[in-house]
Amino acid sequence: TAPTEVIPEPSAADEYRECSLTVPYRRNLLDLSVGEVGRLALTVVEAEGPVHTEEVARRIREAFGLQKTGSRILKHVRDSLMLNSRSNLVRREQEFWTIPGRQLTEIRTRRSVAIPLRRASMISPTEYQLAIVTIIQETVAISPDDLGVETARRFGFDRTGPDLKQEISRQISALIKVGRVISDGNSLQMTAEPTLSS
Repeated sequence: TAPTEVIPEPSAADEYRECSLTVPYRRNLLDLSVGEVGRLALTVVEAEGPVHTEEVARRIREAFGLQKTGSRILKHVRDSLMLNSRSNLVRREQEFWTIPGRQLTEIRTRRSVAIPLRRASMISPTEYQLAIVTIIQETVAISPDDLGVETARRFGFDRTGPDLKQEISRQISALIKVGRVISDGNSLQMTAEPTLSS
């Protein structure tokens, strides 16, 4: 028999995976201590960081079978993340949380994730910048428009909506400001690495 062709699965690293939590049985989320919620929040950040505060809250309240993240739940989760931050278990960058010292190395596609995670505001600056830098390095030089389209594609989006376009532009500007990317007006390229003189 002819060998069947094996189509490789996309590696787990480049697919955004939402973690599922095991929560205390017959307990109410708002009755848990900040420390107890903190342990659940830490599990989410370890699995998904960089991850937005709202997404950490969504994972936790969904695990309790709750339909909406009200302001009390969001505050409880934010307080628990701040507690973890004071113990240096998590690190905050704007509204995104990561594990200290852990580097993001893969661009995570959001093609198959829940709708809230597909919002431009739910992708961290770190992740945008990783995608932008990766694409510029691969292409050597690229126009801002093409870079926007390609960045959206890496995240699994078929089109670049206004929010996504604005966020990509903001992160390109941030990379230019810190000197990692240079623009000649028409195209973007990486700043030449300083060579070590012998």
